[in-house]
Amino acid sequence: MTPINKNIITVKNAKNTPNTIAEIIVQNKIDYNPKVSVIIPVYNVEKYLRQCLDSVVNQTLKEIEIICVDDGSTDSSLEILKEYASKDPRFTILTQENSGAGQARNNGIDTARGQYIAFIDSDDLYPKNDTLETMYNSAIKHKVLICGGSLNQIKMDKIITPPSLFEEGYAFKKDGIVEYNNYQFDYGYWRFIYKREFLKENHLYFPNYLRYQDPPFFVKSMIKAKKFYALKQPTYVYRVSYKEITWNNRKIIDLFNGFSDVLDISLQHNLLKLYEKTVSRILSPYILKSIEKFILEDENVKNKIVNTVKNINYDILENKKLKLPKRLKYDSLVSVIISVYNGEEYLAECLDSAINQTLKNIEIICVNDGSTDNSLKILEEYAQKDNRITIINQENQGLSISRNNAINIANSQYLVFLDADDYLRIDALEIIYNQMDKKNLDMLSYSGLNFDNITRKMEINQYWEYTYLPINFKYLKYNYKKCKSFMHRLNVSSCLTAYKKELIEDNNIIFPPHLCYEDNVFYLKALTKTKRCGIIRDKLYFRRVHEASITQNRNKHFSDQIKISDLVIEYISNFNKKIYNNYKEKYTSSCVNLYNSFNFDDKEKYQEELKNLLIKHNVKFKITNNNKIKIKKKQNKFITKLLYLSRTIEKTTFCILGIKFSYPNREYILMRENEKLNAIVDDLSYKYTQLKAELK
Repeated sequence: MTPINKNIITVKNAKNTPNTIAEIIVQNKIDYNPKVSVIIPVYNVEKYLRQCLDSVVNQTLKEIEIICVDDGSTDSSLEILKEYASKDPRFTILTQENSGAGQARNNGIDTARGQYIAFIDSDDLYPKNDTLETMYNSAIKHKVLICGGSLNQIKMDKIITPPSLFEEGYAFKKDGIVEYNNYQFDYGYWRFIYKREFLKENHLYFPNYLRYQDPPFFVKSMIKAKKFYALKQPTYVYRVSYKEITWNNRKIIDLFNGFSDVLDISLQHNLLKLYEKTVSRILSPYILKSIEKFILEDENVKNKIVNTVKNINYDILENKKLKLPKRLKYDSLVSVIISVYNGEEYLAECLDSAINQTLKNIEIICVNDGSTDNSLKILEEYAQKDNRITIINQENQGLSISRNNAINIANSQYLVFLDADDYLRIDALEIIYNQMDKKNLDMLSYSGLNFDNITRKMEINQYWEYTYLPINFKYLKYNYKKCKSFMHRLNVSSCLTAYKKELIEDNNIIFPPHLCYEDNVFYLKALTKTKRCGIIRDKLYFRRVHEASITQNRNKHFSDQIKISDLVIEYISNFNKKIYNNYKEKYTSSCVNLYNSFNFDDKEKYQEELKNLLIKHNVKFKITNNNKIKIKKKQNKFITKLLYLSRTIEKTTFCILGIKFSYPNREYILMRENEKLNAIVDDLSYKYTQLKAELK
């Protein structure tokens, strides 16, 4: 078809938005001033375009112009437009490079000559042939700048009409003048017609957004007009559920620019109902799910979203359930907390394992705890190269206070602890984050390996393998109630458990200051407060074994072990009496067993303190001739016989192999056998409980 009056126009877009160029390839041939200009942005919608155009062409209001703006379609949409224009002189066709529907509508506004302007999307339609006539006549009669009605939807070619199915604001209960202050709705601008001079004089255009350009235009227009005439009857049919939005960085940023616009406008004009409605849209599960991966992948997207959400004034909202989303509350996904004290020899390997993690959106908080070697210098060198590293420099206060100080400034969803002489598997944080986020876990424990500092030989630690757990135990999404019978044997190491920051923050959980073995109290308090825990067997942590390790010098820190045992037993006695005996037995027995392995001088040093612990918690004991402490306890007869048989077999085996069966060896073996037998009993108890439930 040969273009008529072909010319180029410069389109004035919304404020602070660059002007765009459009080309008129078909000019209408009307010889009247149109009552309504119908503006239709078109992009690759050949399947529904004819139905839309027919609903416009067949309107009883004949004095209209139909302005179609093709937004760079690659299908047959433009040819369909030309076909209709060849049969109807009211058509004007513009083309532009693909710039979005907002820009296309702006092109239409600047081209329009009608008294009023109507907008319709090219996959939608008008409900009746007299829709435009009804709106136009009502606008003229009531002398309003804006007039519109209710909404219908079309799904699978079926018209949906009940207003109860739609969001409040899409339908009007009666005809009449409505003050926008009483309406405060932001969606469905295409249900209305707008006086053209009103739009032009107030420079009311669509912002250059690929998403959410409609609400800012609609809200600004309504605020400027102050009132409109509402029609109870439907004036628009919106097509739903036939296409899925393909999100990208630009669309996400534009979406939140639109949200920000409406939030700012509503606050400026004290439209608190609109403000709250917009907040609810931002925090909807659909939006949060749509933007999730973009937050992880693009810094600009993340900054835009976080700034928008954090700037919301939650105090003025009536619905107090609308809160800052957990995943947007923090700047990073995971905080790696590293306490450093004279760790220059191993620190580089530790830091390398943190900065090279496959999960990049992390922060690394290093606490220099008064080091006297080159540790601080090493930290500063790494921090200059990686802006994710934050250094806290403090006087020597110990591991607990170092970690507490780091937790206080951590700005992430999850906390992971790493000792300065150990290192993480390269994908450890990605595995931890994915598991905790997917399962919505408050805590996640994982496995690791010991390695010799000199030979680098790896060794499996059975305690870290969770072999003591019942066979049918569910490793993901459990809580303390589901593991009460064996929770006292769970691995408490802080470096082998990741924590949700909110869990620690909300329950004011801290590491007890100035004590070693601080993990025990911290882990226990967290476990008893959590709703969902998980365990995975992936070996994500590598622990260096060397002479300076705390765990290799337990006799030097035995007083701390006694104090920690007292704190744990005390906490459990107040928390849950049913599991009190398990914890009391575990922690007192552990102290006694270690004490009995000491030499005479160490026993003399700690005996009084240990006795006080046992007396305080009503543990019966006696002191033998060689200054050892023996706890008096009742033993299950069945387990006693098994232990006796086990001891006999082991002693015989040791003799055959020529291994000296020393008393400490025997104590250690018996302790391990006792743990195994307890695990068997727990497993049988678990199966019995399950069977009872099934029988009921």
